[in-house]
Amino acid sequence: DAFLQLMVGSELPASTARAEREGFWRVALGRSFQEGRFGRVWSPMVEVLGARALEAGAATHWDVVPQIQVTLNTRQHVMANIGVRLPVGDEAREPTVLVYVLWDWFDGGFLEGW
Repeated sequence: DAFLQLMVGSELPASTARAEREGFWRVALGRSFQEGRFGRVWSPMVEVLGARALEAGAATHWDVVPQIQVTLNTRQHVMANIGVRLPVGDEAREPTVLVYVLWDWFDGGFLEGW
């Protein structure tokens, strides 16, 4: 029921005049709770994000994102998530509310399984 997810990557734009080259990493830790046998699944989690421009002397930016994902229908193939991205140690950046809806279309249409 618990999960740990890791992601490491880089952004390498063709034009560095328009965007910097950057390395990033993300770690999410959470646990899922199900209501009954076929009920909603609630997954509270905490994600730690790091990013750094790929140049000497660049600062590393850190964020913490507490969030919760919940299935919206009984087939559990439509989910929603809400969280708040909180910058750590960087007064220039402000908290950001993040929201998404995820639809696993292979398991059925958006309006099916409610």
